[in-house]
Amino acid sequence: GAYVGSDGCGQEEVAVRMLGVHKAAYKRVHDAVLHGSDEDIEALTMRIVQSVSSMQLAPAATVGYLRGAFSWVLGALPDTSRLGFLDASAVLVPRLLAADAGALLSHLEDLCRQRGVSLRQTGGALGYVTRMRDKLSAA
Repeated sequence: GAYVGSDGCGQEEVAVRMLGVHKAAYKRVHDAVLHGSDEDIEALTMRIVQSVSSMQLAPAATVGYLRGAFSWVLGALPDTSRLGFLDASAVLVPRLLAADAGALLSHLEDLCRQRGVSLRQTGGALGYVTRMRDKLSAA
């Protein structure tokens, strides 16, 4: 495929680097919302989504990216300010293999248990899980 180093080499590093870039961008969006800045929130958010969806990651690196995203988002709970980031990274869900989606689903549920929150309290995460579940049942 059009993956960086078709053997998957360097993919994990790319995933980690991109997640860092996207987290920083999402923080900027959130700060803009918080401080009522006149930055175009919609445009900033769309840019993140476009950047996420244009990544050419192999399935394993996609899983790595999403695990990192989950940990970052849910690590902030009960502060829910990062939940919107799940929606940005959700564009990657359709690229997961069914087995990976299943494992990620369990990982997400574990994270919620550790944080003492229900998936329902996590709004964005719940939509995410539903999409993954649909993908699993379609497989």
